[in-house]
Amino acid sequence: MKKEKIEPQARKWITKCAGRQKIGIILLTVFGVFLSLTGVFRALCYQKIIDLIGPVTEGADSDTLRNWIIAFASVIIISILVSLISSYVKELSIINMLNYIRREIMTSLYKKEYKKTTEYHSGDLLNRMFSDARVISGNLVSLIPSALSVIVRLSGSFIFMYILAPKLALFLL
Repeated sequence: MKKEKIEPQARKWITKCAGRQKIGIILLTVFGVFLSLTGVFRALCYQKIIDLIGPVTEGADSDTLRNWIIAFASVIIISILVSLISSYVKELSIINMLNYIRREIMTSLYKKEYKKTTEYHSGDLLNRMFSDARVISGNLVSLIPSALSVIVRLSGSFIFMYILAPKLALFLL
C-alpha cells in the first residue's frame, strides 16, 4: 500500500487550524494525563484496601483502611469532575475548530472566480464543509491528548506492576 504524502500547503493549513485551539488541546492533554494517573492510583487504592480488609476484621488498624477508602472515593469523585470538564473542553474545541474550518472554506470560495467554483460539484463542497471538516477538527483535537494519555497510562501501569511484582513486570516487558 502506497503511503500518501501530505503537501506542505495542506500541512501548513492543518497546523494553522490546530494552533487556534492550542489552549484546548493543552488542557485536554493535561486532563488525559491526570485521568491516566488517577487510574493507576485507583489500582493502588484497590490493592491497599484489599490487603487491609482481612487484618481489620481480625482487629487491626481500621483508621488506615478508612483513610484508603476515603482516598479511593475522593479520586473517583475528582476523576468524574475532571472527565466532565474534559468532555466540555473537547466539544468546545471541536466546535470552535469546525466553525473556523467552515469559515475558511467559505472565504476561499468567495475569493475564487465563479468559473473555478463551478468545477466542483455542490455535493462535494457540502461534504468538505460538513463531513470532512468534522473529521479534521475531531482528530486534531483528540489525537495528541489521547496519545499522551495512553503513554502515561502504560508507563504508570508498568511502574506500579514493577513495584508489586518486579519479575512479572520484567517478564511482560
